[in-house]
Amino acid sequence: MRSSLTRSLIIVAVFSLLSFLLGFVKFGGASSIALDAFPSYFVAGFYGPLLGAPVAAVAHLLSAVSGGFPFSVPVHLFIAAEQALWASLFGAILRYSNDVWFLVVAIPAGIVCNGYLGPKLIGWVFPALEAPVSGLIPVLLVASAVNVALAAAAILALRKTPLGHT
Repeated sequence: MRSSLTRSLIIVAVFSLLSFLLGFVKFGGASSIALDAFPSYFVAGFYGPLLGAPVAAVAHLLSAVSGGFPFSVPVHLFIAAEQALWASLFGAILRYSNDVWFLVVAIPAGIVCNGYLGPKLIGWVFPALEAPVSGLIPVLLVASAVNVALAAAAILALRKTPLGHT
């Protein structure tokens, strides 16, 4: 049991660090839209949704810190929870599907949830942010597509290797 917990903590720590580093690759000048989600989607899809969720939350918070929390700490905590949910959903769909369903369902779901549904939920929970966050949707959709596509490519490539039998 302990070795499994240790392994899980190492996975979360290593991929959270990678997320932090990729968080400096920003999209469209936005201060917290970055490549930080790629590792969390990869972990959720490759190691499982329960490991991907904390990586996603930490990744967003680290990216938001590096950008100066442009929407305030409470809003970014909400976004971190959303990120954890979206990565988990992506990983759960992959966990219970084959490669075809993964391509048809999980990838579009990750992009739409992260790039469109997430901002809409922020506008609903924080009405004062509805207009500015809605304006970010085009950039968020592009960033989401890049993050999810990179994760999907890595997952599909590594599934066929001995690493894919974790």
